[in-house]
Amino acid sequence: MKNLLKKSLSFLLVLTLIISLTGATSVQAATKIKLSASKKTLYVGKSFTLRLTGTTKKVTWSSSKKSVATVNSKGKVTAKKAGKVTITAKVGSKKYTCVVTVKKKVAVKSVTVSFISQDGTKKIETSTDKYYPMNKGYSSALGATVLPSNATSKKVTWTSSDPSVVEVSEDGKLKALELGTATITAKAGSKKGTVNITVRDPGVKSNSSLISKLAPSSEEGKGAEAEKTAGENAKSDEEMPAKYGEGDGSSGKAKENEYYVYQGQCLPLMIGNQGYGLSYKLSNSEAISAAWGDDWSADKDYRYDYINVYAGKTGDAVLTIIDSNDEKVKLLINIHVLRNVVSNTKINVDCEDTVHLKGGEEIVVKVTTDKGASIRLDSDNFDILGIMEGAAEGKSISFTIKGLGNGEAYLDIIDYENPEVKKRINFVVEDYIEVEGGNVITVPIAESRSVTIKAGSGSAILCEASAAGIVYPKFGSWQDGNKLTISVMGIQEGTVNLSVFYKDHPEIRQVITVIVTK
Repeated sequence: MKNLLKKSLSFLLVLTLIISLTGATSVQAATKIKLSASKKTLYVGKSFTLRLTGTTKKVTWSSSKKSVATVNSKGKVTAKKAGKVTITAKVGSKKYTCVVTVKKKVAVKSVTVSFISQDGTKKIETSTDKYYPMNKGYSSALGATVLPSNATSKKVTWTSSDPSVVEVSEDGKLKALELGTATITAKAGSKKGTVNITVRDPGVKSNSSLISKLAPSSEEGKGAEAEKTAGENAKSDEEMPAKYGEGDGSSGKAKENEYYVYQGQCLPLMIGNQGYGLSYKLSNSEAISAAWGDDWSADKDYRYDYINVYAGKTGDAVLTIIDSNDEKVKLLINIHVLRNVVSNTKINVDCEDTVHLKGGEEIVVKVTTDKGASIRLDSDNFDILGIMEGAAEGKSISFTIKGLGNGEAYLDIIDYENPEVKKRINFVVEDYIEVEGGNVITVPIAESRSVTIKAGSGSAILCEASAAGIVYPKFGSWQDGNKLTISVMGIQEGTVNLSVFYKDHPEIRQVITVIVTK
């Protein structure tokens, strides 16, 4: 009985062990082996770690292209250069793979800030050296252009130098909170773009104060360049004591809003204001003329509008800058035009001493002086010659001369300071009539032919026939300013001469022979 009990217990123990082992094997077989990623994108120099789960066996890691990315014994993948690579985890005979794409990081090179229109369709680029006005309580929107377009990190972060004055949201929306100034910065990668904002009181509609100062040099001959030119033209300190924009030599520096400029020079000024409309008046238009420039700039205190003052005759003048909405707000600028005593000793032209022109014909004459000093033109008959000033280059300037009427006239090119230095060109202007296509035409009876004539002055033109009843001429309209069409109809067989001539100068004519056939 005891043996039977022992045998039964042994059988149960063995059976339990078998069931336990079978259950363990079944659990392990049910656990799936899995790689933590099947594909991944990395930038050069970056790393990540792959993990193989579901097994306790040894894992062997390998890279299909170590020049693109490497992998160590723990599954850490490091990107080396741009390209594609396959990372393999091997367990026994089984392989598990992950395709890694390596990209090269593209750095941000520039960030440009723009205002966005209310409908979001337009961008207005800003300048870092200007302060843009916003009324207190108003809103606006900014956008940022990040270049190059394929930059790796194009995310833009917006900040305000003074959020209590101007608040900016994470998407570039602005709100003006208090009077003052603030700089808004857009940052992408390591690059920044900025715009300066001035918050002003919306209840104020006019400028509160105006100032003036010399503008920097530019292509217009402004500032230092004009000062340099004026200095070079001076014969001596006694003859030309003043420096550009400064005092007159005896009283030292000019007073505030007082400037000295030489004849023929441009005095470029910047008018500081609060961003409201301005106009100007001149007390002596012979001494100075003025014109607003297209550009403007600003700092934290003023917006600056550019105005160019051109010096004419010697003398004193006042340039008055006036607020457009409040005439009480004004700025008086005293300008003294000094005599430019430099004079040319030679004047040359690129044409003959006598020039023949047809009425309406133009010629460009290039005038070159040895000193580059001012010149003036004079003629004994401006009814015959039309003159238009062209481009200046160095010590040369071009003029377009047009023949206006029949006759002779001279043109004198005279040094502005020394009238004894001059060059005379004699012009002979002759009206003319030309027939295009020849002076003989054939016209069948009851048919018409058109004749085009060219004339110089555009004066009234008449037509006479040597015999009546053979042709019927009819004038058309002027084309291109100097072409006239005449339609000639054949009436009866025969030959006739048509004379075409100026009403005021009948001696200037052309004869057209018309042959009328059946």
